[in-house]
Amino acid sequence: GAPTLYGPLAETIGGGLARDLCLTGRRIDVQEAHRIGLVSSVVPLDRLLDEATAVASSIAEAPLVALKTVKGMIIDRYCWRYVAGEDIFAGLQPPAP
Repeated sequence: GAPTLYGPLAETIGGGLARDLCLTGRRIDVQEAHRIGLVSSVVPLDRLLDEATAVASSIAEAPLVALKTVKGMIIDRYCWRYVAGEDIFAGLQPPAP
């Protein structure tokens, strides 16, 4: 849902812009997405497959233990923040009747 999306998005592009995009549904073009850090690179369509293959090869060549560790750290970071946010939100709710 939105809380799951908003946290990482706000961390990546900033809270104000994340709120703007989430609340308005405003669409952005690829140049703006790159400028604000939402995408890491932009390539011409005729180079897309070659670039994607190069990135995939780079990841595939990395040590598996390093990939698992980094992936775990990323997941733990976002899951912890989401759970903590949900706990705080739950604490603000009035008790059920």
